[in-house]
Amino acid sequence: MKVYRIEREKYLKSTLTGQGAALTDGFRWNSRNTYLVYTSASRALPDPIIPTAKAVGN
Repeated sequence: MKVYRIEREKYLKSTLTGQGAALTDGFRWNSRNTYLVYTSASRALPDPIIPTAKAVGN
């Protein structure tokens, strides 16, 4: 399965570690200290997000 993730450039080195999701509680669908990487099966995004993000992977 091919998955996609759009990330800000300053987080590119750690984007696939799940570290950011583990540090927060209540903002997404995981609990605090649960390492998780959110991805999508589609590259489709709302237009306002695209200028502030950069694609990760091939």
